[in-house]
Amino acid sequence: MARADALPYGLAEYAFTCSAPTANRIAEEQEVGVLGINQMVVTIPGTPLGGIGDSGWGREGGIEGLESYTIRKYVGHRHV
Repeated sequence: MARADALPYGLAEYAFTCSAPTANRIAEEQEVGVLGINQMVVTIPGTPLGGIGDSGWGREGGIEGLESYTIRKYVGHRHV
């Protein structure tokens, strides 16, 4: 795991284990945008996809992907 985190890339990672504590440790410690534990398909339409480090900035897909194209504005008004 340390060797994988030493790379400047972090788009997706896959791990296989029968141990819940090991799965939790991997999820907490690995620096990656998408992590699949005991499965190879981790994203579906509507879920965010994006990397860490040299694998890119931001997310695409899901509400997280839409936020990068959105400018939020608050408008306060009084009824007259």
